[in-house]
Amino acid sequence: MTTTEVLAMLAAATGGIAAGFTIDRSIVALTAWRQLGAEAWAAFSRRADLGRGLVLYPAVGVSTWLLSLATAASYAIQDGPSAAAVAVYSAAGLSLLPAIATARAAPNMLKVRRTEIVEELTLALASFTRWNHVRAACQTLCFAANIWALVALLSS
Repeated sequence: MTTTEVLAMLAAATGGIAAGFTIDRSIVALTAWRQLGAEAWAAFSRRADLGRGLVLYPAVGVSTWLLSLATAASYAIQDGPSAAAVAVYSAAGLSLLPAIATARAAPNMLKVRRTEIVEELTLALASFTRWNHVRAACQTLCFAANIWALVALLSS
């Protein structure tokens, strides 16, 4: 395997993990938290998302982004197969979308740390939920693009 193929495989793997985390949160967790209420969501989030999740989730997301960009850079340097170009560069470009969505979701999560006011927590939960859905879609697109890039590289 070439360096580019290894990087593409790692980008796809971390992208799959990131997409899985976010899809689970959108479909399963946030549905339950909306039913349980913003105070329960905040209590959990303070211990999970703002605890160990504060390291794990960004590490996976940033790894996907860096590995996608590294794949594109390696592809360009190694003058990879032209049939894979669109896939590799699409994956690199799409890897930026989850970061943009996270930049909109994160302030809502960080509000949980600063307030106990139920109305503010309710608004934060609603906004976080919207942006998490967007982020899930972006991470799924990024994952699909990384799989496409890997398949294009391996089949060329």
